[in-house]
Amino acid sequence: MQRKKWGELLAVGILLTGFLGGILFILLCGDTYFKGTSLWERESLRLLTEKITDENAYFRYLLWQRGKWYGLLWLMGHTIVGIPALLVLLGWLGFALGVLFTTSVIELRMTGILLSLTMLIPQCVMYVPLTVISAKGILRLGTERFRNRHTLRDSEMEKEYLKLLVCGGCMLLAGVVLESYANPWLVRQAVRYFI
Repeated sequence: MQRKKWGELLAVGILLTGFLGGILFILLCGDTYFKGTSLWERESLRLLTEKITDENAYFRYLLWQRGKWYGLLWLMGHTIVGIPALLVLLGWLGFALGVLFTTSVIELRMTGILLSLTMLIPQCVMYVPLTVISAKGILRLGTERFRNRHTLRDSEMEKEYLKLLVCGGCMLLAGVVLESYANPWLVRQAVRYFI
């Protein structure tokens, strides 16, 4: 039980460290990397939302992009690199969120935070629980395998891992549906209202 808690604390710590790293990156080096380009300019936001004219094509694109990383992560969960790959992914997610929120605050102040949340909330209703389920499944399988070599042949653990994979796949599909159909509409409304 204690090791399980340490694994979860480590995962949350890596996510928060990535988030703080994203904030620091923008504050210290943002001008160098983002000079002349900003997601938060009115024209960029308008183009971003109006560019999506075929939601079905956007759905297929997102399903491929999100699905390949999800499948790869779960396949790596069966190997020795599963836990390190999960921690790298959590660090990257935290970093990306830190960059997104920091640039939005710098460019648009409080409106930027509201706009960022509008961009993230529909799909995050599914992606956040999916991340938690995936992290717990991979951490549990990885730590059990390191502790006990016979776990490699434990069919009950494999069945549980497969159930989590299928459940996570359904959540991923629902998240992609929200991201491809609900998100563009919500962002269009938010851009009209806030900017």
